[in-house]
Amino acid sequence: MFNESHEKPEVNIGLVSATPLLTPEQFEAMTSGSEAIILIAYATGTTPERLNSAIKTKVDSGIPVFLLSSNSADDHGILKTTYDVQAKSAQAGAIA
Repeated sequence: MFNESHEKPEVNIGLVSATPLLTPEQFEAMTSGSEAIILIAYATGTTPERLNSAIKTKVDSGIPVFLLSSNSADDHGILKTTYDVQAKSAQAGAIA
């Protein structure tokens, strides 16, 4: 039956700004209970390598992690996932 309600379902989205000092424990605390995560990377998509296992844990548990860049470089978004720090986030399951 058609649902006439115009209410949108609420989704708990965690928003985390990555910094060079962000720890996996801080990332977990900031995203606890989130159904999706937006991780704002620094530079053109860099995140601390120590976060990769925490990203993988979230993704493996069915929580999508979206990786956004705070610097669009020559175009828009994360383009160079060949850099080691960016490639490993993507390999951990982050969606660029």
